Amino acid sequence: AILKITPNGNFGGKPMSNDNKIPKSLIMKPSSIIKDFALVNDEEGKYAIGFYYSTMSVHHNDYCKNILRFKDGKINAVKFFSKILSKIDLKDYDIITYVPSHSANSLNKPSRSLCSFISIQNNISDGSGIIKRVKTVTKSATAAYRGEKRPTADIHYQSFALDTSLNLEINNRNILVIDDVLTTSASFNACKHLLMTNGSPNCVHGLFLSKTARRIVRKYSDDFPSKSINLKSKKMITAKTSTQNANIGKRWSKNEKIRLS
Repeated sequence: AILKITPNGNFGGKPMSNDNKIPKSLIMKPSSIIKDFALVNDEEGKYAIGFYYSTMSVHHNDYCKNILRFKDGKINAVKFFSKILSKIDLKDYDIITYVPSHSANSLNKPSRSLCSFISIQNNISDGSGIIKRVKTVTKSATAAYRGEKRPTADIHYQSFALDTSLNLEINNRNILVIDDVLTTSASFNACKHLLMTNGSPNCVHGLFLSKTARRIVRKYSDDFPSKSINLKSKKMITAKTSTQNANIGKRWSKNEKIRLS
């Protein structure tokens, strides 16, 4: 693995050999996908791999197009992001799950596919479906287009339910929740709150395929100030935010663990 993300505060990488260099096709401007994450927030446990720019932006590139294809369930987009995630070591997590679709009882097949891939790749439990959407909410992008307020974290929280039929133990577990786009973090914060109020996980972290450019990400305590629960939060990784394309191979040198700052 090139990047190692762990709940124990370790970030390191192995030297890149000729056979495990990331294909140039995966390095898209303006976000350097693996070299620098678009967002690294150790305190909140939120990590976004790349940036997302709207179709109206001059920065709307192939990476952004793959985000839209992923949302549409295109298999090539799922494979695209699977390649990227194969370069990230997530073995120190115990459970992988995802933020449900805005529609009630939707399967969210692209995210389920990624969870299955990460589960097999890292030998961790696939918790797909443990968080269920039982009430449809308006899409964040749709609300913004209509000039309406985006759904709040509490609205998301009220639309979620924990599926206990899976018999998945969440107490004392390191849980990773994935999503395609991080905008305000309302839906992730709601997922985190649902898991925390129904158990005692060690941590609930978010890994996002992209972060909407120029949007402020809300803290968990911003959305649930009176209900916040102190987890055993531990620093995971630190990395610079950059929109410049670069030779990612320079990030790792032989016999050296890199700590980005």
